[in-house]
Amino acid sequence: MTDYVALVFTDLVNSTAVKDAMPGHNITERNQAYRDNILFPHRKRVTESLTNYGGRVVEPPQGDGYLLEFADPVKAIEWAVFIQRNHEKEPINTPSGPLKVKIGIHYGAPLRDGDRFIGQEVDYAARVAALAKGGQILLSKTMGVLIEEAKIQEFKICFLGEYELKGIGTVPISEIVYDEFKNVASHRRTILLSANPKGTNPLRLSEEIREIKEGLRRSKCSTTKPENTMTSQRVFISYRSQEPDVSLAQEFHDRLQAAGHTAFMAAKSISWGENWIERIDQELKQCDYFLLLLSEQSASSDMVAGEVRTARGLRDK
Repeated sequence: MTDYVALVFTDLVNSTAVKDAMPGHNITERNQAYRDNILFPHRKRVTESLTNYGGRVVEPPQGDGYLLEFADPVKAIEWAVFIQRNHEKEPINTPSGPLKVKIGIHYGAPLRDGDRFIGQEVDYAARVAALAKGGQILLSKTMGVLIEEAKIQEFKICFLGEYELKGIGTVPISEIVYDEFKNVASHRRTILLSANPKGTNPLRLSEEIREIKEGLRRSKCSTTKPENTMTSQRVFISYRSQEPDVSLAQEFHDRLQAAGHTAFMAAKSISWGENWIERIDQELKQCDYFLLLLSEQSASSDMVAGEVRTARGLRDK
């Protein structure tokens, strides 16, 4: 009989860039510095904490990541939360800032090969982890249902939407919100970048709007089954008032408004005779999200630079 287990994939964020930025006169010295000061301390946290949660390392780590097994899916979540909180409270510093870990978890019945696993279930867990960003714990459909039914009061489940996983198909993905204020608030006043609007095609625009909607959805997480609707959010659009930036800002504004959100675009939202500076300052303080359309034009704009500074200051409060 095949046993059901929780498969946990972990990986380090931007590890290649971190290695390149480590001190050393050559690649060997930089790799050694990375291994001794970043990778080994992280591995120690992983291996020393597993026993308390009934987990084990499935196979020696390949590079920076781990494949772990937990018989109890709830314990798998508790361990993942422990690791993320541990990295927040006692960060491992890198040249790029505190080390970030991303985690993906799937519950299934993988085929055993000695002490290892093979098959699509392993691929599933790996694909889920690949979607995650630093600090995130993402769940497959089966894992999300199990945790939702367990009704663990310490955590909340946030439904992020459906994603296409290579070799798996289109599946729903959820996120564990383990520190409600920190996780949810961290998505507020987030600076979203649209690189080079001049080269943006309709497909890319649709992708970016989908990413914004998913970010907005994350501000409405609960322990109950997610609904298709979400609360209205205020989005401040920062852009250079020249073409083609203006047209792209207009497109974002109209689509966000159509989706039920309140989008602020200075050229459309400020009435004739209003004090522009006061109104912009007011909108920045009230916005839930700050959307920056970054281009060569906006990068040289004093107005855009001022809006970015204000948004960052509000976000860091």
